[in-house]
Amino acid sequence: MSSCRVTWWRAGIPPDPGDPVSENRFVHMYRDYHDVEDMKMESYAGRTTLDKDGLKHGNISLKITNVRLSDQGRYRCLIPELWSASVIKLVVVPNSVQTPTTETFHSRTLQTQDPENEMTVSVVVFCVTLILGGGVCGYFFKLKRERCKNLQDYDVAPNKPPPV
Repeated sequence: MSSCRVTWWRAGIPPDPGDPVSENRFVHMYRDYHDVEDMKMESYAGRTTLDKDGLKHGNISLKITNVRLSDQGRYRCLIPELWSASVIKLVVVPNSVQTPTTETFHSRTLQTQDPENEMTVSVVVFCVTLILGGGVCGYFFKLKRERCKNLQDYDVAPNKPPPV
């Protein structure tokens, strides 16, 4: 997962007319094992991080420090290599001791499977295929033996009509 590109941006935020490339700026971008700082929106500079160790385990959580009221809203995350995306809503409670919360607004499979689970699934699929393949082969072998036996019976008694 740490080799994947992870992009977080504000959903529904119009570009800044004073910044011609603002529509291409992100809240946070991770690419080629590094954070991409030059593509970050200025208001998030120095305030966002991804847990690099967490990325190895499929954790793509974005941490925003020094949260402001203006940070409230929808955030979209995209992992192009996995064809996965999610939209979350950050709720900021003003003048409160509570920690800001997030609500999942819309998501499509963002968790990567544990490699150990993939191996287990592969072994189970292989075993089931092997058992089914053996059963089908056994059925055809039995069918062939019965046909051979019927043909032998026909050779012994030529007056019998051939089996249909």
